[in-house]
Amino acid sequence: MEVHFTALIRFFVIASWIFLDHLAPVPYVEQIIFLVADMGSILLFLGVLALLLLIYPFFVPWKKDTLSLALGLYFLMTILVTFVGHFPMPIMGYGISPTIGYLIAITAIQKIKIEQTKKERIYKR
Repeated sequence: MEVHFTALIRFFVIASWIFLDHLAPVPYVEQIIFLVADMGSILLFLGVLALLLLIYPFFVPWKKDTLSLALGLYFLMTILVTFVGHFPMPIMGYGISPTIGYLIAITAIQKIKIEQTKKERIYKR
């Protein structure tokens, strides 16, 4: 059963890369980082720094758990994939939905850490 599921996922990944949409990229969505670069090197540096700061909370050394790393990898890949195709830059390039998703992810990790700390305190007693 697991083999069929991974084959299905592979099929959808390959199909999505073969059948890309043919719409022209919108500069303020898919090419936002390049628009920032055109505005000056200082703003480009600040834009890249802001993107790196977005994923930092998921990779901090004292929070090494599977959920944090998986979410961090997800947000990192959504940032990197914008450089290989016409994909929107998360947080910077489009709408409120990715911002809400990011805030939910950060909040979930924090709540899980608080619950884990409470359980550790109970077991130590």
